[in-house]
Amino acid sequence: SIVLGLNDALVELTGALAGLTLALQNSKIIATAGLISGIAASMSMAASEYLSVKAESRRRDAFISALYTGTAYIITVLFLISPYLILKSSYHALAFTLLIAVIIIFLFTYISSKKNFYEKFFEMLLISGGVAAISFIIGYLVRIFFGIEVESKTREEIKTKIEDLLSNAFQKQIVTLNPEMAVASRKNSELKNAILNSELVVADGFGLIL
Repeated sequence: SIVLGLNDALVELTGALAGLTLALQNSKIIATAGLISGIAASMSMAASEYLSVKAESRRRDAFISALYTGTAYIITVLFLISPYLILKSSYHALAFTLLIAVIIIFLFTYISSKKNFYEKFFEMLLISGGVAAISFIIGYLVRIFFGIEVESKTREEIKTKIEDLLSNAFQKQIVTLNPEMAVASRKNSELKNAILNSELVVADGFGLIL
C-alpha cells in the first residue's frame, strides 16, 4: 500500500508539476494547483485501495491499506511541491522537485528491495522522468496552442509595471484576459492581435490560470 501511494505520487505529481511549470510559470500558483490536485488524488487513491482490498474479502485490512496509501501519497506530494513554496523561479523549483524525486526513488528502492537495486531504481527513474518530460512538452504545446502570453508575476510586480505604464505619456493597453476571450481569440484574429500587441496581459479569474 505504501509502495502504491509513493509510486503513484511520484509519477503523477512530478508530471503534473512539470507541465504546470511551463504552462503557468508562477511558483505560488503551481504550488496551489499541485497541492489541490495532490490532495484530491491521495483521497482517490486511498478510496480505490480500500475498495480493492475489501473486494478481496480482507475487510479488516481495507482501512489500514487505504490509510497507508493515502498517507504515503500526501507526504510525497508535500515534499515535491515544497520547492515551489520556497523559490520564486518556477524553473529552479522544478529542478529541485526533480532532485527530490530522484532522492525519494533512491532511498525507497534501497530500503524496499536491495536485490536488483539498480534495475528497479533506474526503471522507476525512467518512468517518472519520462512522464515529467512528456508533461513538460504538453505544457509548452498548450501555451503555443493558445498563442497568448499571460504575465506570471506577483501582484506587487504587476502593480509596479502598471505604474510605469501610467507614467508614460503615450497611450497603453492592458488586457485582463478571461477564458472566454482566450478561446474566442483562436477564431478572431483581430482580438488575438489586440491581445498580443498590448503592453500587459493579466489573468482575470482562476479558471484561466488552471
